[in-house]
Formats: sequence, structure tokens, C-alpha cells
Amino acid sequence: MYSPKRIVLIANVKKIPGKGYAKHMSALDLTKRVTNKLIARAVRKNGHELVEYDNLHDFLVNIDRHKNDLVFPFHFGIASKIRQSYVQTVCESQNIKYIGGDAYAQTIGNDKALSKEICRYAGINTPGFKILFDKNYPPDITVLSLPLIVKPQFEGDSIGISDANVFYSYDEVLPFAATLLNDLQLPVLIEEYIAGREISICVIGYKRIIKNIGIVENVTKKALVSSYNDKKFKFSFNKYKHVPELLTGDIVQQVTELFHSLDKLEYIRLDFIYQNNIFYNIELTVDPDLAPHSCFHLAFQMKYSEYIELLISNCIERYEFIQEAS
Repeated sequence: MYSPKRIVLIANVKKIPGKGYAKHMSALDLTKRVTNKLIARAVRKNGHELVEYDNLHDFLVNIDRHKNDLVFPFHFGIASKIRQSYVQTVCESQNIKYIGGDAYAQTIGNDKALSKEICRYAGINTPGFKILFDKNYPPDITVLSLPLIVKPQFEGDSIGISDANVFYSYDEVLPFAATLLNDLQLPVLIEEYIAGREISICVIGYKRIIKNIGIVENVTKKALVSSYNDKKFKFSFNKYKHVPELLTGDIVQQVTELFHSLDKLEYIRLDFIYQNNIFYNIELTVDPDLAPHSCFHLAFQMKYSEYIELLISNCIERYEFIQEAS
């Protein structure tokens, strides 16, 4: 039976953004110090010995101390396509066990275009899209249906997205996308905009074993899109409404297939637009916000300490399952 010696929480926090638009954008996706403290308190409340690091460097210096520990990654990098995968990659290379999705799943979740292809493999509908890699070689966006929305391909939390990103004319799309491409120095997604209810499905489990699944609707959305400001600065205790009646057998099966296909994955949030009884996936988040007020926590209707313990125990159970299977 696998029993980790300690839990090792590796987290970082929002800092004043540095010079440069791309760095500014990614810096917004770091976590709040209070969230890290609440996770640490919940881990200790559940009887675990805890070691904390607020940066990756210190963990690397002390990595030999943690060969028999279980790492809890809550660390987000800056200005990189693989910035969510640093801790997971280090752990894999050192054969250290860790909670959550592996570097492969993290990278897919951070890539809006690739995540849509993975969703399609599982039978989940997604809006049509094109990618702008080089402003001198623009894609044919006329094959997409208007209106269109322009998004950073490798940013989460609706960073860089607002109603200004939605266009009803093809002529306006590429100039805006080229400006965003120049600012970010990363590819830009041009996607069919679908109006409808904003729904999130949240899952905890492993393989095809679903321990807990919750579904909520953002009932405070009034704009065309939920921007970063809407998500981070418009706090409301009544932002999310539980809508279990939408959780049909078909969507549960599709989500389970996707969950299983990503293999080393223990929790995920899938964001959809729900229109005419169809779920259209707009984002796949392998590293969701774990704060008490987050959509991911609220979806499960559990006490915060129980929710953090479920993430830990579910991970331990998965490692035991893999060990027994081998």
C-alpha cells in the first residue's frame, strides 16, 4: 500500500507584472497567496505533514529530501507554452509521485487548439477555429461562421479576452489577431463565437473511475464573454448555480472518455457554451483554481478540507491502482 511520508506543496503567487505585454499576461495567471495558505491549512487539518515551497528553485535544491513524498503542484510559470508543466516534468524525471495531471495533460490543457482536437476525439462538440501563426501567412477565416472571437492560444483564465475580441465582420478579425500575435509572441486562436449559457463540468477521479462530478452555470454573465476581470474581480457568492438536470448520460460518457484518454489525470474542469441542448467546449482546464470560492470547489458542494483531502486520497488510490495493475 502506497503511503507518502509528507505532502509537498509547491506554489507561487501573483507579482507586479514585469515589462512586456506577454509577461504581464502570464503573470496574471499565478495564484493568490491566501489560496495557497488555505490549501496548506486544509492539508494539515487532514493530518498530513506538510512541506511548502513558494518557488521551483528551492524545491530543486532540496529535491533529494522528497523522493518518498507526494508533491502537490500549484505552480504556474510565465511566458511559455509549457509553463504549467514545470513541476510535473521535474517529478517525472526524478520518479517522484505528484497530484494531478502530468506534463502531457497540462500542455494539452494550456493549448486551446489542441484541447479542442482532444475533445473531438471523445465526441465532444467544439466551435470551428483557425490559428494565426504568422501575420504574413494568415489562415482562411471565411470558412468559419460569423461572429468570430480572437483568443490567445496559450493563456488561461480568459486572459486577453473581452467583448472587444468578438467580431461580426471578417475584415476586422485578422488585423486584431495580428496585433495580439505581435504583443504575445505566441499563436492566436480565431474561433467561431457561440452564444449561450456558460456551463462548467468538474470531475475528480482517475481512469474511468469518476469519484465526483459537478455541473454549474455562471448565472452572472451579462457580457458576450467572461473576461479576466469578470472572473477575478467580480466576486459573488451567487455566481454559480447547480444545474444537475443538464448532466445527461451522453455528456457524462463523453467527459469520461476524455478523462480516461489523458491517462495521468485526477481532476479537470471543462467549460462549455450550452446552446439548443448541445454542449460546445470552449476550454479544458487541467489545473483549475482550487480556491474555496472557485467554480471547481463550488461544483462539488463539499467542505473545503474534505475537498482537498479528496484530491490527495484520489491520487494515492490511483498510484495504488497502477501498482496493482502492473
